[in-house]
Amino acid sequence: MYSTKIYINDNKYSEKKRGKGISKHFMKKHISHENYRNAILGNDGMQNAQFKTIRAVNQKLYTFDISKTGLCVYDDKRIVLDDGITTLAIGHKNSKNYLS
Repeated sequence: MYSTKIYINDNKYSEKKRGKGISKHFMKKHISHENYRNAILGNDGMQNAQFKTIRAVNQKLYTFDISKTGLCVYDDKRIVLDDGITTLAIGHKNSKNYLS
């Protein structure tokens, strides 16, 4: 997930927000650039996304109510080292030293 905010002039700006697996309508209506910023700075914990979608299963249409974690600062695919910047992927040859 990422968000960019581009200022055109003093009072006009453009936001570009992306979230994998989250509907565009939900992103546009419920998540702002400030939500991304708060999540990164650790001020705002997790934000859940709940939306409805229509999907085809075996050539039949169904509606689904989907609930996902929208914004979360915790990256469960990487290990952050002591300096707070460097990371190792889970399964890296040196990651065994950092897992408890």
